[in-house]
Amino acid sequence: MSYANMHALQVWSILDDFLHSDIASRQDNYRKRKVVLSLPPDPETGVVEYCVHWQRELRSNWKTLWVLLSGTDTTGNPVAGMEPSSWWKQIQALTTTDKRPNGIKGSPKMLSKNACPCLAGGCISQCSCPHCTTFLENLDHRHLAVRSGWRKHEGDVDECTECGGECHDPHGTWMSMSGGLLPFLRKMLCPPQSVPGVFVNDVDPLTGLEIPDTSRPVKMIPRKCWLGKCHKCGWKNRFKKFPLLSLTIKEDKETEREVFVRACPREARLDRNTTFHQFVKMERGKSEGESAYTQPEWTPLVVSRREFYYRLHEFMEDFLPHYYLVRWHEAFDKLFFQQFRRLAFAGMPDQLQAHASMKGTALITKDFAATIDHDKKFNKTCAHPERSHEWVGVYQCSPYLHRYTESDRKARRKRNRSVKSVVRQKVYCIFAFSKKKGDCTYDQTVQADVVHIMKTGRVREGSRAEWFWQGKRLLGSSTSRPLPEKLKESTEPFPLHPTLVRLVDKRDRCTGQFQGANAFYSNQEFEDRNGTSVVDLSQASCHGKSYADGASNVPTCHLRQAAKDNEPVHPGTRGLVLFLADKMRKPASGKTDEWMSVDEYLIAFYPADAFNEALYKAKKGYEGSSKDHFYTNSGLHRLGARHLRCMCTACVSNPRLYSESCHLTEWCGSMRHYNLEAGAIEPARVRPRREVWTLEEFAASLSTQGTPCKRVVACVVHEDDSNELEEPFYLARVVDQARKIAKDCLVGGNEYHTGDLVVNIRWYCYLETRRGDRIYRLQPGGTRGSVYSVESIIKDLTGIQFKSYANCKYILGRQTVTRLTNYLRNY
Repeated sequence: MSYANMHALQVWSILDDFLHSDIASRQDNYRKRKVVLSLPPDPETGVVEYCVHWQRELRSNWKTLWVLLSGTDTTGNPVAGMEPSSWWKQIQALTTTDKRPNGIKGSPKMLSKNACPCLAGGCISQCSCPHCTTFLENLDHRHLAVRSGWRKHEGDVDECTECGGECHDPHGTWMSMSGGLLPFLRKMLCPPQSVPGVFVNDVDPLTGLEIPDTSRPVKMIPRKCWLGKCHKCGWKNRFKKFPLLSLTIKEDKETEREVFVRACPREARLDRNTTFHQFVKMERGKSEGESAYTQPEWTPLVVSRREFYYRLHEFMEDFLPHYYLVRWHEAFDKLFFQQFRRLAFAGMPDQLQAHASMKGTALITKDFAATIDHDKKFNKTCAHPERSHEWVGVYQCSPYLHRYTESDRKARRKRNRSVKSVVRQKVYCIFAFSKKKGDCTYDQTVQADVVHIMKTGRVREGSRAEWFWQGKRLLGSSTSRPLPEKLKESTEPFPLHPTLVRLVDKRDRCTGQFQGANAFYSNQEFEDRNGTSVVDLSQASCHGKSYADGASNVPTCHLRQAAKDNEPVHPGTRGLVLFLADKMRKPASGKTDEWMSVDEYLIAFYPADAFNEALYKAKKGYEGSSKDHFYTNSGLHRLGARHLRCMCTACVSNPRLYSESCHLTEWCGSMRHYNLEAGAIEPARVRPRREVWTLEEFAASLSTQGTPCKRVVACVVHEDDSNELEEPFYLARVVDQARKIAKDCLVGGNEYHTGDLVVNIRWYCYLETRRGDRIYRLQPGGTRGSVYSVESIIKDLTGIQFKSYANCKYILGRQTVTRLTNYLRNY
């Protein structure tokens, strides 16, 4: 190799080191891609090798990076406050000759031509978390500024004497804390500790099987450190030798306040300014009521360096508790999915077995604040495309061990041919479309239908929705609208998950998703209404991106391809659904070994009048609900909530994912229980029906849906009944669909004949009378209830319902009591 080429390689190596440094670039946390780089062939074997780099984002354009490298502009003139970097000094020393005593001149083009392929320009980041972005971006700004010397001015002192030497220690907290998120946590907080009693196993990436004897504890930094309650770590304790500097903050034109921050006085100066960024509310117009409409926008602000450090400390105090939620949720997901995968290991002696509570578990990750534009090939100038609201869910269930045949193994890649079996699961992508904007009612209506379809293969009784699977309209769907020739009616039910017992619901905590009293009330009542328990796990704020967000691209791609091919898509939301039901009969690619590989698609259309808002309306929520991330039904009409989901064995093995014997309350908070009440309902008046119903028509109308106050029927008191309280009538709750007796039988002491109509009910127990109102409590016992004759239920009256419900007591108003009593006198 010539002398010139050797020097050129050395210069390129130095430039490469500079471009990969934190001053010129940073880890690309938005795109998160890996770049494969081919290396020169091995000189001995001739084998072409490669390496993998994580993509990095350049901090600025090539001209600005050139200033950071050389301290000069493109014409070679020094830039005020900038000095040549150590990399440029090395290049000058290598390229110095008699003719060039200062080395090569260089230019920004020298950087761009020798840039590694893993270096990419900056991009616009959408849906950024304000807590993480505000702190980490300003922390990164501080790191870059300190490394660049804050653009030293004449008269600046090189070393500070007021911080005990810690402010200029290259390995100290002050100098190295802003090198990135991991260095910051390592320097600022205590070391991670093992979470008591929580362990995970390593998993073979090719098979999904757990590797024996690899159990290791889950480690987390203690919660008190994140909350700033530890006496060993945090800004105050790490910088206790630093002076407490005063600062006057202007709240507005007339108000000021004095604050203090511990910082190095050489850096936190009042006579030097710097720029930081923050989300600031900006006015974006006027609403219908003429009030200002504001929206947070990433805004640069110029302040003194001392105020910058005060703001950085503020951002840190907001970021650390938030990021603890993120880390804890990630650890929980890893542990819970490990237990969920173990359902595939049933009967395998060399693998650990899942908890018994995992049987019948399904996980659903959903996004119901999505919208989809009906893209057409041509749009009139300035026209807006039609838009529908979309509910997207990814339903995971039934892990299993897929075994390869000999022919299948030979067809695989060489490195995978030794794999004989792999862990898979059933994955269903579910899409529901409507003109109704996504809210709690929309979500809960669709989720209740999903549960019923998975268990029975048919749509709930009385639903006005249309559901499609494999190009067929499912049984129970509304048939009031005709189908095109390509789509057919299903002739028999196909349960996709008949063993469903528990639904673990993971949702975004975005402000467009539900998070309020109606949501909590819906979770409280879900099991009683649908026969399946639900555990609601809300993600950390602004960290809810999931597989549902990716799945929503599938309908969009089909629409855009149809527009390109000029393929007709009928107008309206139902036209969109019919088009997708035909196109999305099955995934384009077959089932693979990927854990989230999709098996089936389900598509639904909901007309705007298919939703009953009164069913999911709560009177009020509970105080402090915004801080909770775990909600479950903890009893009849009772909601259980806690700050975080728990990872201890007692909680994870419990069907409701919490236990009174939990020993990690210091990490995730204690359980609290609430009885939420239904919202105000329109007063009903008991009156005779306008039309005469046959017994069969009345039996078909008996529903298990409705608010607690509406789920009641009145029953006749027979002469041979043991009526010790002398009740004029009985009240009961219907818990199942009415059916006919297949053969003569004796049930609960009552004789039934073939063809008799019966229904399962639970009785309301009469407690007392107050001012004419009768007080009841629902009879304890199993949710299946007892068999009762439909003929003994009063069918000719409508409007029977409780006046109110509170503290597990149901109140039947005196007006309803009077009308029922008068009616039964002549029954």
